Amino acid sequence: MYNLLFIIKNKLCKKYKFVQEKLLERIINAIKHLGLTGYEIAEKTPLSQVGIDKILNRTSTKPRDTTIEVLYNLLSKEYNISKSWLNHGLGDMKDETNEKDNNSSIDNIFKELISKTIGYKLDEILLCLETIKEQNKEIIEYIDSQRLKDLVSVEKERVSKNKKTTKNT
Repeated sequence: MYNLLFIIKNKLCKKYKFVQEKLLERIINAIKHLGLTGYEIAEKTPLSQVGIDKILNRTSTKPRDTTIEVLYNLLSKEYNISKSWLNHGLGDMKDETNEKDNNSSIDNIFKELISKTIGYKLDEILLCLETIKEQNKEIIEYIDSQRLKDLVSVEKERVSKNKKTTKNT
């Protein structure tokens, strides 16, 4: 059972890394598309110019989650980069809607609260849930196969006992 949990944990970690890499790739593409420099980003965020330049030059391939979150928020709020595009690569990169007009509806206020709470991690959560669902199927199949083996061995024992009793009588 411990080995199975270890396998599940490893698969979840791989999925998480994949999602992070894709998000980072889209963030870098958006920054380059906007023509932003590390200096300009550093002026608007608590991040250092050197750290941002390392990310943009891809010498830093595994930035912290907080760094990714800062860049994500900057791009989506300051430069109107679509959250859907950042999260999933869907739709246009640039969000053409006027955020101030959109925030008037209750639905959009609710969506904004959820995005602040969950943010870009929603994609990761969905992938993890899908992985868990797949792993559950594998676990159930494994358990069923073990039950079948147990039933077969019990039946073999019963048959062998019957043969012994019939030979003795």
